[in-house]
Amino acid sequence: PAGRAAPDDRALLSRIAAAEALITGRFHAACFALLTETPLICTSSNTHKMEGLLNDAGLSAKRLMKAENIDAATLKDAPFTPEEKDALDQYLSSGRLATRRLFGEISALC
Repeated sequence: PAGRAAPDDRALLSRIAAAEALITGRFHAACFALLTETPLICTSSNTHKMEGLLNDAGLSAKRLMKAENIDAATLKDAPFTPEEKDALDQYLSSGRLATRRLFGEISALC
């Protein structure tokens, strides 16, 4: 059905949601981690998308690291702080509301 995740998408989201943390250099994987409220560590890339995403979500800049600096000890700092959790909750709520408004406006045009 339209608007529903494909079985492979649901499986990927389930795996990310079940993870203790996600280490990624991929923007969309970071988005999925935020959507499932999975703690994450991001690697820098040649764009500023990761930095922007973390900043917009109110997450600490310490979540962005060079790949060579990530090791097993990095995961101990992966859980969200209470402040980050609050900021992420607000970010997700705001995004969901804005999405509903946008699709309502688009629907009204049809």
